[in-house]
Formats: sequence, structure tokens, C-alpha cells
Amino acid sequence: MSVIHAPKENPVTSRHLVIPGLLLMGLLGFLVQLWVLQVVRSEELSEQAKMTGQIENKSLAPRGKILARDGTVLADVRPKIVVTVKPAQVAQDETLLPRLAAVLGVPVKKLDRAVKQQWNKGNLPVPVFVGATVQQGAKISESGDALSGVGVETLPMRFYKEPQALAHALGWVAIPDANIEEDLKEKGITDIPKYVGRDGVERRYEEVLMGKPGLQVYTVDSRRRPMRTVMSEVAQPGASVVLGIDLKTQRAAIEALAGRRGAVVALDPRTGEIIALVSSPNYSLAAFDGGLSTDEAEYLYKNEDRPMLKRFIAGRYPPGSTYKILTTMAAYQAGIFNPGNVVSCPGYLTMGNKRVKCENHPPTSYSFTMAMARSCNTYFGKLAQRTGEEQMRKTAEQVGFGQVTGLDMPGEVKGLVPDPEHILKAHKRRWSIGDTNNVGIGQGDLEVTPLQMACLAAMVANRGVSYRPHLVKSIIPAGENMQAEPVKPQVLAKFDADPSFWDTMHTALRAVVVQGTARRAAIASAEVSGKTGSAENSQSRRTHAWFVGYAPEQNPQIAFAVILETAGHGGEIAAPVAQKMLQAFFSKDAPVAPAQAQNGSTKASRIDVSISPEEAPADRP
Repeated sequence: MSVIHAPKENPVTSRHLVIPGLLLMGLLGFLVQLWVLQVVRSEELSEQAKMTGQIENKSLAPRGKILARDGTVLADVRPKIVVTVKPAQVAQDETLLPRLAAVLGVPVKKLDRAVKQQWNKGNLPVPVFVGATVQQGAKISESGDALSGVGVETLPMRFYKEPQALAHALGWVAIPDANIEEDLKEKGITDIPKYVGRDGVERRYEEVLMGKPGLQVYTVDSRRRPMRTVMSEVAQPGASVVLGIDLKTQRAAIEALAGRRGAVVALDPRTGEIIALVSSPNYSLAAFDGGLSTDEAEYLYKNEDRPMLKRFIAGRYPPGSTYKILTTMAAYQAGIFNPGNVVSCPGYLTMGNKRVKCENHPPTSYSFTMAMARSCNTYFGKLAQRTGEEQMRKTAEQVGFGQVTGLDMPGEVKGLVPDPEHILKAHKRRWSIGDTNNVGIGQGDLEVTPLQMACLAAMVANRGVSYRPHLVKSIIPAGENMQAEPVKPQVLAKFDADPSFWDTMHTALRAVVVQGTARRAAIASAEVSGKTGSAENSQSRRTHAWFVGYAPEQNPQIAFAVILETAGHGGEIAAPVAQKMLQAFFSKDAPVAPAQAQNGSTKASRIDVSISPEEAPADRP
């Protein structure tokens, strides 16, 4: 008999529920997450779905201020509306710039010039016009496709409170050219600002003034429209610089040079700080605001008077009789200088078969003091002959001629101290005694800059040391309550001599003003010392007019050089320019010195110049 067994039932235990439970929980979690994504976060995720990348936007850092020595602000920043254009868009649409020019009311050439300077930027917006009005900016913003590729933005732009007073010294700010970009990259600056210094202090101190640009990072959609800010860093302003410029002295020098070609340099002989720095004719920095027009560019770069030339450091001139100071110093180093020696002057200096006149000088005899006061060519030509070419050149190079002074701005030239090699190359002949004579009286191939002559005057004022000239006297780091960091004076050159030599030199240079060729430089508020010069040149039959010097005689506070191109005699033309500048520096309302002081009274002088009445000087050197 068969037995059929019924199937044995297995009881359901908790182990059997684990897997189904996990699956159920996972399904519920999925449903909850799906609900969150589709309902709770649907709007957020929809926006994220539109985002395709990120873009960076760098904001221009406010440049640091530039101030005068009394704290007057010379250069600052203010917000301006800047119009930008994509060069690639201009290439595609030749009507774009004319339409934009019509909106801005400027010549098309002005915009075209700005675009061509930045043609390599392609689809990046580049600035082409600064200073648009609110109405113009709004019209551009609302134009849509009519001005495709054109944009507007508000940037902290440089402005100058006195755009003409210090144009050559300050320089200006503009878009960087290829050379400046390369120069900044070599200095380790890879983040080139939209605007940089293009000359003067602005360029020399770019790293100090530029600041740190701000940075905003946005996510963008497929149409490159900003969606959300990912990161934001605020722009940090640059440090400020304080110049040694005395504005009243600067303005007086500008006024005295108005309408003439020339230059004025004034510095503090005790530190090398530049007090005044003028080149004439001048120009206004306002011309660069918004870009140069055709007429402005023609005036600045093609005018025969060369207003862009920084004559104080880039003008090369024969120094004329002002160089007799150096001739004396070279003779001292050669061991042949004796101020008591008397030289007979026939009224001219013989140089081979050529005679160089001593203007209005009748035949007479001079010792050193009177020879300097009367600017006797015979005395100093013979002194140079006895000193010799080699010693003349060595002394010149020792005190800084034939090399740059190192002024803290671009554009300085070396000048030229001729030697036998130069004469052979330039004139196809050997050095002659006539060349030595020429150098001794500041003529021939000798070339100097006004700044070099001001440094020579400072060396004499200091009795043997000159300091490197510098425009910036201190730097103020960005931030609240930051202390100014002064620029320390640096020795430029030294000349060792006995105190008696400097006493003799000071006496002679004081005599030039008291009873010599520079009487028109005298002022009542300070004792002025110096030397006039009238330098022959190839440009005109009229000489360049020079006057270099320092004041006051005791403890000098200012040393200077003045030159006016093809203007005449130094005592007649350059000395009065120095007089106006010195009046402004010492006593702002000081009158011209009384007639008796100009005509020879020594009451105002603490030095006995020992000039006899019968040696009354002529007006001309």
C-alpha cells in the first residue's frame, strides 16, 4: 500500500521579509526622490540644465592717486562711461563704426584708430571711447542688433586736475600697446589691465599705481548669458605716490616759458627731489581723454615745435658758457687751477684760424672771479688747453655727463662728451687743440641735457656731491591710515675738493649775479648764484640761452637749469625766467630786486666778490 505524503509547509520567518522589505524601501525612496526632483526642485534644476559653462569678468582696479608735495591731488579716478567694440564684429560690418560715431558725435577715424590698436583682440570687447554721456550710453544699450558687438560699461578712469601743468612729467593712461604688455610680462605681471600708464610717472610707477583688478565668475547658459555668480572678488586700488613738485614754482616756470621753446629743471640739492619740471611748448593731457582726434594727433606728433619732446631730459644741447663750471673743476683735478692767475684777453679766443669773440669785451686782463662773472672765453679756453682733453673728459664723466642721471621716468638721453674716437668717426680727422677749446667753453660736439646741468649746479651748491634726481618723494600704500614710505636719497656723483676751492667757486658764481652777466636773475628774498651761457647751434644764428645756478648762497634749497632754444643771450633771456621761478619758490609775492642790487651793490651778499669798479661787466656773456 502506497502512502502519499502531503507537502510540508515552511513557516514564513523574518528572514524571508528582508529582501522584499529592502526592495520596497528602495522603491519608496526612489519615488520620494523623484517627487523632490520633479516638484520641490524642479525650478532650480531647470535653471541648472540651462547652464553650459562659466565665464570670468575682471573689473578695472582704481589707480592710486598722484599728489604734489603739499598734498594737492594731481591725478585721481572718477567713474566714466566707456564704449567697447569687438574688433571681429567691425571686420564683418564696415558700417558699424560710422553708425557708432554718429551716436557719439565723434569722427569715425577716432574710433577706427582705437580699434586698429587692439585688432588682435578678436571677439573680446576693447575700449574705443571714454567719457560717453548717460544718454549716449543708454542709446547704445537699447540699440540691440543695430549696434551688434558694441557695449558700454562704467569704469574708474583716470582724470587730471591740472591737465597741462605737469603733462610731460605725469604722462597719461591708455590702452596698453604691445611693447608695454611685453614689458609688464617680463616683470611678472600676466594680468594686464585694460588701461596702463603710457609715459612719465604713470608708466614708471605702473606696478605701484595699478592696483589689483576685481574678479567675478558667472555660470552661463548656451547663449552665454550670465545665470549665477559663483565667485566675486572686489577690486583693490593701487598705492598713491607723492611728488616733490612745488605747484607754485611749477606754474611760475610754465608762465615764464609760455610761447617759447625750452625747458626748466629745478631740484632740491639736498635730496635730489624734483621741484619743477617744464618743457615748452606744452600740451594738455585732456587730449588723450576719449582718444586723440586727427587734429590733436597732428599737433602732438607732427608739429615742428615737437610738444611731446621732454626737453628737460631728451633735449640735447651744447651748454655754452655754463660749462665753464666744469672746466674749472677739471683744472682743479689736474692741479693747475690758481684763481689768482691773471690772463690777458684781447676780446676773442683764437682757435686755429678761427676767432671766438668775447661778446662786448674790450681787451683787458682777468683773474678767475672776474673771468667767470664776465664769461671770458679766452680765460677758459686757455684753462682747458692747459688741463688737456683727457682730464676734461674724465672730470665730465665723473660728475655725470655722457650718461643718464637715472630720473624715475622714461625717455632720458645720455648726451655726449666727445673724445678723439668720436671726432675721428664724426669728422674724419684727429682731435685738435680747437676741440679742446670748444669743450672748455661748452661748444663743439659737446651735448648735455638740462637735467644734467641742474645736477652740476646741485653738486656745486652741495660743495662736491649730487643726489640722483627723482620725481617721487614717497609712496603711500593702499588702505586706511597707511604711512607714507619716503624715497631715500641716493648719491649720484662726488667731487672731492678743498673747502677753499668751493669758497672760490661760490664767490665767482655769486659775482655772476651780483655784478656779472646774470644780474636779471637777482631777487630780494634770496641770494642767487649761477652761470649764464649762450650756445651756438646749427639751427639758427641766434644762440641757445642758458642759466644754471642755485639759491640761497648759504644752505642752498634749490638748484636749477633754464634753457631757451635759439632765443639769444643767457643773461638777457634765461636769467629772467629763473628770476620768476625763484620768486615763486622763495617768496610768492617777492618783488624784483632793487635796482642798486642789480647794478652791483653787495649789501645783500654775505660774500665779498672783490670786483673793482673799473671792471664793470657788460650785459652779455
